[in-house]
Amino acid sequence: MRLASLRVRKPSSNRVNRNLKVAMEELVRCVRRPSRIRRLWDPNARKMLRLRLAGVGDSFVEERTANGVFRRHYPTYEAYVLHQRSKLEMMQSGSGFGLDGTDLGLYDVSFRADLRDRLQAIGIAGRGDGVLCLAARIGTEVKAFLDCGCFAVGVDLNPGPGSSHVLQGDFHSLVFADASIDVVYCNSIDHAFDLQALFLEVHRVLKPGGTFVAEVQLGSRETDRNNTGGWESLSWESVDLVLERLAAAGFRLDRSVDFARPWPGRCLVLKKMASASTPPAA
Repeated sequence: MRLASLRVRKPSSNRVNRNLKVAMEELVRCVRRPSRIRRLWDPNARKMLRLRLAGVGDSFVEERTANGVFRRHYPTYEAYVLHQRSKLEMMQSGSGFGLDGTDLGLYDVSFRADLRDRLQAIGIAGRGDGVLCLAARIGTEVKAFLDCGCFAVGVDLNPGPGSSHVLQGDFHSLVFADASIDVVYCNSIDHAFDLQALFLEVHRVLKPGGTFVAEVQLGSRETDRNNTGGWESLSWESVDLVLERLAAAGFRLDRSVDFARPWPGRCLVLKKMASASTPPAA
């Protein structure tokens, strides 16, 4: 192979400057608190440092075209994917750094029961319905739909090794055929990079008259809970702002139910309308 045929990708000046800034900030912290050096032996701390080097920060900026909707800054889509994939890896690493104390085993049991009871009470899931669960992580919501007699499967950027309920996939770009699914479920739209792309993909894969079950965190004006934690990519002031974007994407609200677990939120039961318009950017 001729050397001339090799393409060497030089790091951008922005990336070099960002890496230098992160390195200097960490060095200053270690000088001020030498005990921080021990974090280098913590796998999660190293993952967090890699995310910072990739440009993933903690700041949320209000969208210019979407008043009341705030987005975490990502320099690239690849940085977003790296960040979102890291959550399960860190939760399963056995390290405590950077985690919220969630016990995945306990969560799998408790949320499965809570969601199953909620679905049955609302009367959403019918026996034999084809259900797609988005951002399903370890498959807890898939199991809840299976308990209701549905044919269910999940997709996630990182389903974890050996998952039998969840496929690897990106909910912004689904591999499923148009108008092929009865019910789509998602309780992670605050982890989306692009609400427009997500909602239009859900609209595309649902059958005519199909149901989108969106369990949405209450907005910053509706709850005291901090909704901008370690992995959320979007935040909003009220659920109504999310409903506006769903309506613009071709969904009609059929009913809604408030719930308290696993976090304060609202279960939106939406029906697919015939066509979708272009929703506001978010």
